[in-house]
Amino acid sequence: MQVVEYEKAILSVILRYPGSEQNNVGKRICMELDAAKFDPHGANGVVYGAIQRVVLDHGVPNVPNVARALAGNLERAGGEEYLQSLLGFLPIMGVHGSDGFETWVRVVDNAGRLRQLGLVI
Repeated sequence: MQVVEYEKAILSVILRYPGSEQNNVGKRICMELDAAKFDPHGANGVVYGAIQRVVLDHGVPNVPNVARALAGNLERAGGEEYLQSLLGFLPIMGVHGSDGFETWVRVVDNAGRLRQLGLVI
């Protein structure tokens, strides 16, 4: 998988399991992964920032709440259609459940660190 697919997997797992059923996956990810680690040129970082705001405000990170949190950035993030498509991303990739999300977080975090290092050098 490419880094952008790992980003989408993270978004998908949070949106697919918005409650606390899956060991607080959304909260755990949002506490560990900074939105700045996402590709700054893609929609995924914008969406993740909105998800992170919803989760940290103790809201439920579902499509309607994330769309509201995106407010004026909804179209930049691909619109509500993109958010809905994220719900189906994990099954398309053959992933069922949240198993492996720690690895996805590490990949995106490391890619973000490398990207930031490249900007410094």
